[in-house]
Amino acid sequence: MFIISGICFSDGFNSLYSQVNQNHTEIKPADSVEYILQEVVITANRDAYNQFQLPGAITSLTEKDLQQANIRSTPELLNGKCGVWVQKTNHGGGSPYIRGLTGYHTLLLVDGIRLNNSIFRSGPNQYLNTIDPFMLSAIEVLRGDGAVQYGSDAVGGVVNLISYQPSFSENPFHVRGQLGIKYVSPRLSNSDETPGATFYPGMEGILHGRIESASENICMVASGSLKQFGNIMPGGNGQSLLPTGYDEYDLGYTIRIRPFENNTITGVVQHVNQSDIPIYHKLVSPGYNTYHTTLQQRTMYRLSDEIELKGIIDKITLNTFMISARENLAVEKSGSTDHSLNKDQILTRGFTLDVRMKKRGITLHPGIDLYHDQVESEKIIYNELNHIKEKQRGTFADGSMAWHASLFTLCNAEMGLSRLNLGARFVYSVTQVSDTLFGKVTLKDPGLVWNLGYSLSVTPWLRWVFSMNSGYRTPNISDLSSFGIADYRFEIPNTSLGSEKSLTAETGFKISTPKLGSSFVVYYTGLKNLISTKPTSYQGSDSISSDGTNYVFYYTRVNMQQSEISGAEIQFLYRYAPKLQFNMMASYTYGQNKTLNEPVSRIPPLNASVALSYHHSRHLWASLEWLVAGKQDRLSSGDKKDSRIPAGGTPSWSSLNVSLHLTSKYMDFHAGVSNLLNAKYRTHGSGVDAYGRNIWLHAIVKLP
Repeated sequence: MFIISGICFSDGFNSLYSQVNQNHTEIKPADSVEYILQEVVITANRDAYNQFQLPGAITSLTEKDLQQANIRSTPELLNGKCGVWVQKTNHGGGSPYIRGLTGYHTLLLVDGIRLNNSIFRSGPNQYLNTIDPFMLSAIEVLRGDGAVQYGSDAVGGVVNLISYQPSFSENPFHVRGQLGIKYVSPRLSNSDETPGATFYPGMEGILHGRIESASENICMVASGSLKQFGNIMPGGNGQSLLPTGYDEYDLGYTIRIRPFENNTITGVVQHVNQSDIPIYHKLVSPGYNTYHTTLQQRTMYRLSDEIELKGIIDKITLNTFMISARENLAVEKSGSTDHSLNKDQILTRGFTLDVRMKKRGITLHPGIDLYHDQVESEKIIYNELNHIKEKQRGTFADGSMAWHASLFTLCNAEMGLSRLNLGARFVYSVTQVSDTLFGKVTLKDPGLVWNLGYSLSVTPWLRWVFSMNSGYRTPNISDLSSFGIADYRFEIPNTSLGSEKSLTAETGFKISTPKLGSSFVVYYTGLKNLISTKPTSYQGSDSISSDGTNYVFYYTRVNMQQSEISGAEIQFLYRYAPKLQFNMMASYTYGQNKTLNEPVSRIPPLNASVALSYHHSRHLWASLEWLVAGKQDRLSSGDKKDSRIPAGGTPSWSSLNVSLHLTSKYMDFHAGVSNLLNAKYRTHGSGVDAYGRNIWLHAIVKLP
C-alpha cells in the first residue's frame, strides 16, 4: 500500500528507546545527518534495534506521526500504512489486515503484552478499537513475523501499541500537562441539508487531557478521554448511516519508580468503556430491530520490573499483568417478543520474563511467557409479553479455561557487514471446555516454531534482507465452544481441532540516505490446517428457523483448508528540498484457497497512497494526501454471502485529504479537510462507509 506519513525520529517511546539513544549510538550513522528509515523499533526482537539493519518488514508510527495525525481511533491511525489494511464492520470497530489476514490470525500487543485472548473471533473484530490513541506514543507493525517473539496468532503479523511513558527529571520536581479538544463537522456537500447545521452537532467531539509530574527517581502520568461519535455522514449526497454513533471514555495511569540506579519499576492501569455501539450492517438488513453492543469494556493492570546489570547478563525484565474484558450484545429479532442479551467476560492473568545477554557482537534474548484465561458467558432471554427472564448457555461454554506456557530464545549476531537473526519458541497450550450441552473436553497442544533472518550491507546505504519463519495458531475457546448465529450461519461446536500452521519467506532491500528512504519486499506465506466452517446437522436438522420462514443453516469448524498468500510492498520517501518531502507507499496481496479452489476471503485490493508535505518551519507545515484502492472482485464463496460486500465486489475509490499544523510552546493547532472531493466509498469488507467531506479541528493547550 502506498502510505503517506513522514518518517521521523522520536525523542524516545519508552525506556528501551531512551536507552538505545543514550547508550547504543552504534545504531546511528557515523555523522550527525539525520538518515531516513533509521527509526529505533522494539517489536521485531523484543528489544531496541535500528530498523534499517533488521531483516524484518516493519511499519512504524512515531510519536511525531501520531501528533500530526487526524486521530479518531487507534485502528484508523493505520489507514494507508504500508502492508496494513483496515476494515470496519461498524463505527466502533476496526480490524487490521496484515498481508491478507486479520482477526485471530494477527496478534495485537499493548507494550508487548498480548491483547489477543481465548475468545478472539476469526475474521474482523473490534478489539483494536479498545485502545485509546491519545494514550499512545508509537505503533509498530511487524509484517509476516512474530510467532517466535510473541507466540500464537502471529500468522499475518504483529501490531504493538506502545503507551506513553513519563520520564524522570534531573530537577527536584516538575509538572506539565496538556488539554486537547477535537471536533469534526457534519458532511459538507451540495445537498439541501438543514440550514445552520454545518458545524453542529458534528460527527466527532473529543476531549482529552494528560498531566504528569517527575523528579529524579519517581515520575507519573494520568490521562483520560471523553468521546462522542455521531452518526456517519458518508460521501456523496446520501443519507446519514442511522444508527452508527456511540459514546466512550478512557482512563489511564502510569507510575515509574527508580529505587536504585539500575532498577526501574513501572505500574500501569488502562481502562476503556464504550456503550451502545450499533452493528449497522445487521440493523439495515431484514430481520433485526436491535443489534447493539451495549457494553465494550477493557481494563489492564500491569507491573513491570526492569533491572540493568553489568556482565554477560545486562538486563532482566519481569512483567506481571491482569486484563479484564467484557462484551454485552443485545439482539431483538423483527416480529419477536424475545429480547436476548449475550454477556461474555474473560479474565487474563500472566507474566513474562525476558533476559538479555550480550558478548562480542552477539545478543541472546531468552525468556518465558505464561498466560491463563478464564471465561464467563451467559445468555439472558427476556419476553416482553409474559415478563419472564430465562438464562441460557452463552456464546461460549461458561467456565472454560486456557493455559499457554512458552520458552523462547532470540539471537542477534553482528558479523561485519551482515546481521543474522535466529530464534525458536516451544509452546504448550491446554484448553479446558466444560459444556452443559456438548460435554467436557481438554485439548493439549504442544508446538515448536522458528525464525531465520539475514541482512547484508551491500553499500553503506543499501541493505539486502531475507527472512523465513514458521507460525501457528492454537485453537481457542471460541473455536471449540462457539454456539449460535455468526454472519450467515449457525455454528455448532467441534472439540476435535488442531493447530493452524504457516510458513513465510520474504526478501527485498532497504535504502537509507539523508534524502532517500525506501524499502521493497516480496513475500510468500503457505497456510495449512486452517480452521474453516462446513455444513453440518444438529438434532437431526440441517437448519434452524425462529419464525418458520427464514432459515439459517448449521455449520461446524474443521481443519480443512490449505491456502497461499503472496504479495509485494513498497514504501518510498524523498526529501526533494529542505522544506519539501514526498512520500508514497503501495501494497498488493494475492490469496488463493487451494482446498476450495477459490480466493482467500476478504483479501484487500491493490491500494496506495501518496503525500506531499511542506515544512515552512518546525512550527508550521502543511500536507496533501491521496489514498486510493482498486476494485476487489476476487471473492470467496463466503464473501459473496457477506452483506457487507456488494454483489460483484467492492468498487475502486480514492480520497483526498489536506491538513495544516501550527505548534508553539503553549499550544498546538491542527486542522484539515478530509475526503475533499466528497467521494462515497467504503474499504473492502467494511459494514459502514467512510466520512463524507468534513472539516476537522484539533487544538491542544500545553503546560510545559
